[in-house]
Amino acid sequence: MKALGETIIIRPVYSETKSNGTIIIPDIKSRRKYVGNFYGIVIAVGKHSRWKNDLKKGDRVAFVRHEGIKFEVDRVEYLKLKDKWVLCKIEEV
Repeated sequence: MKALGETIIIRPVYSETKSNGTIIIPDIKSRRKYVGNFYGIVIAVGKHSRWKNDLKKGDRVAFVRHEGIKFEVDRVEYLKLKDKWVLCKIEEV
């Protein structure tokens, strides 16, 4: 997948509920909840994005929750965001 212009494509990460065992139960309510309300994995960064030198595929980012265009490819949900809607890169400590 290739992002065009100033856009960034991310795969949003949704909250999950763990049962008493090791089974993870995805939150499948009518309105999904983002982890921390605004967390995702970078899939592609546009050539003209202000983040082009700082983000690469697989990076974790925080983004403005109600922005972006949702779309699906092979039953996987993605968000197309303008680069100004990405708040920060989340780095491991």
